[in-house]
Amino acid sequence: MFMQRHLFVAAMDIQPLGLSFFSGILLIIICYNVFLAFCLAHMLRKQHEALRSKDELNVALQATNDELRHRIAQLQDMEAAEERRRLLLEQVVQLGKAITEVTEWRACLLNIYYSVKEGLGFDRVGLLLYEPENQMLHSMLGTSRTGELEDMSSFAYTIDSIEAGILHNPAGFQFVDDYDAAYGLPADDPMAGVKEHVSVAVWAGDRPLGMIGVDNLLTQRPMTGAQVEALRLFAGYAGLAMANARLLAQVRDAEQKYRSIFEHAVEGIFQSTLDGRFMSANPAMAHMLGYAQPDELIAQVTDIARQLFVEPDRWAELSRLIQQQSEVHGFEFRSYQRDGSVIWVAANSRAVRDAARDILYFEGSIEDITKRKWAEGALQHYAERM
Repeated sequence: MFMQRHLFVAAMDIQPLGLSFFSGILLIIICYNVFLAFCLAHMLRKQHEALRSKDELNVALQATNDELRHRIAQLQDMEAAEERRRLLLEQVVQLGKAITEVTEWRACLLNIYYSVKEGLGFDRVGLLLYEPENQMLHSMLGTSRTGELEDMSSFAYTIDSIEAGILHNPAGFQFVDDYDAAYGLPADDPMAGVKEHVSVAVWAGDRPLGMIGVDNLLTQRPMTGAQVEALRLFAGYAGLAMANARLLAQVRDAEQKYRSIFEHAVEGIFQSTLDGRFMSANPAMAHMLGYAQPDELIAQVTDIARQLFVEPDRWAELSRLIQQQSEVHGFEFRSYQRDGSVIWVAANSRAVRDAARDILYFEGSIEDITKRKWAEGALQHYAERM
């Protein structure tokens, strides 16, 4: 009991010191824990901010990636479109070269029609020719509402102010996004239901030849910018091809007329080399000299001076006069016929020269004047007797 009391007293004596010490330790521990909690909270806040920044960064990166992918897709689409445009324009050049090589008029128009329809990819094509004298358009070829080729050469009409504006401009062009609505067409009109429609002027040199019209009535697919650009470029080739074909048709007509005159002329017509060989001759020439066909005359007479001229020097004189004067008229000489008989002829001849003025060959005509010479001789003989 005594011991317990002393121990209690001893404990009571040291209690103030122990409480103060432990309180300090506890305070330190509390402060430390508060500090740790603060640090932890700060770290958590920083981590949260970092995570939030990361999320925002990820969102921003995702948005950037999406934008880049969108722009790359746009660039790829643009590159693909440009490649399609390049290929289409190359095709236009090939189509243009092909149609300019067609020399027959009707075939030329057909080639233009199919080049636009199949080569450039339009559903329907109308090809019209312009008559400036009476301000009219003549439809030549067109596509029906079911897609077949139609001969429309019997259809013609006077142009309106819009068509005049297109035709009278070398770059004349019109695009209508809703043709049916713009013109209020009845249901039975061949153009009823047409949405996009393009008209392009066709020129050659300094004058309009006609117009090409296109639409996509059958498929209703929209026209592309490359298609329209290709059509406008192709119209230039079409104008050149049409002008060439028309000119060649006129040349062929002139040749046929000349050939008809050449074949049916009463006087003999010929072309010869400078050294005295026939290049061509008409039937009258052959018959006059006693040959059945011009080919026989050309093949058998190889030396005009010796085989035809009774006086060979007269050929040399005729050749000299032609070369000096370029033309000779009424040159008279005696000529052998195939059977050896002699006739009198009068020749009109000229020199055909090249750009350098060098003579290429002679051409001209001869007339049988034997009866006239006989008559002149008889008159002279009668005069002498008188």
